[in-house]
Amino acid sequence: MKRVLFCSLAFVAMALVGLEAKAQAPAVTQTQITDPGVVINDITWATRNVGEPGKFVENSWDYGKLYTFVEAQLTCPSGWRVPTSQEFAYFRRRGEWTNAFGIYGKAFSQGSNVIFLPAADFSVADGTSVVQGSEGGYWSSSALESVTDGNKAFSFSFSEQNPSTTGLSDKQDKFSVRCVRRQ
Repeated sequence: MKRVLFCSLAFVAMALVGLEAKAQAPAVTQTQITDPGVVINDITWATRNVGEPGKFVENSWDYGKLYTFVEAQLTCPSGWRVPTSQEFAYFRRRGEWTNAFGIYGKAFSQGSNVIFLPAADFSVADGTSVVQGSEGGYWSSSALESVTDGNKAFSFSFSEQNPSTTGLSDKQDKFSVRCVRRQ
């Protein structure tokens, strides 16, 4: 009986020490995640999507959050901005559909520099959404300043079956955000 009681107390003590050690270890939060970026076509691209506004996700294959056009313009962390449609133009008809850690998306490269854009779903203004892993959509900072189409902005999209392209989307659609470094 004494042996059982001693072993039980020893187990509880070890568990408490483990919990205390966990409590003292600093937790990694999104605010601590920095991104070195990678240069493609003379532009430094973040290697991760934006999660919460002003914060990168932890891994390059994490989807991040979806934003409307207006929200997207305010989401990049300090020192970063949303790319223009011209900056996305380099990726048109480029990229290789791939699977990174179980997440589908496209890898874009120039020489040894590579970024992976996960096929993080998107949703359009009417509420229709695309299944994660089948298509990816990303906002640019370029809006259409037309009297008739002032509610449109340029986005970048891709899927396994279709080439990467830029096109017009309703500003209320929700897409991912991949930032570029401010010059």
